[in-house]
Amino acid sequence: MIQQIRHLLNRIIPHRGLLFRVAVLILVSSCLGVVFNLVYPKGLNPFVSPGVDERVSEFTYVAFEDAREKFNSGDAIFIDARKKEDFLKGHIPGAFNVTISDFAVGRPEILKFLPEDVELLVYCDSDECQTSEQVARLLKASGFKDVKIIKAGWKSWVAQGLPVEEAKDYNDDNQDE
Repeated sequence: MIQQIRHLLNRIIPHRGLLFRVAVLILVSSCLGVVFNLVYPKGLNPFVSPGVDERVSEFTYVAFEDAREKFNSGDAIFIDARKKEDFLKGHIPGAFNVTISDFAVGRPEILKFLPEDVELLVYCDSDECQTSEQVARLLKASGFKDVKIIKAGWKSWVAQGLPVEEAKDYNDDNQDE
């Protein structure tokens, strides 16, 4: 590829020096970058370090009080992003357990039972936990349109004395421990 570019530059600018060729190469690269940003739907932000994910801002963070109201009215489906063991110990009643590892082999089977146009409220342990954001991102990529994050998380839910459900078989399976 580099040889082809070098050959092309030699044909276009045969009698110019190396510095001039480098300047032309930089100009051509810059033009291609601008064209790419115009064509690519989201473009590239040149001011963000690689690895920094700016898509987090795409999510709405739901206040704890709003989440409680949604629970009481039944207007949303709750998604528990914590590990299965934690979910089995206790979760918001009616919540579905969807973890990052569930997406390792594609779209989790449980998602086919959820309507894609319903509001999903994703939570993990606390406001310091990043798992809810990762699962929310994967849910959006799976076609769900209205995905929000409960920033306060499970620990705040329990601390407020709100309803908690545990798996029916959890105590039976772990009585020996």
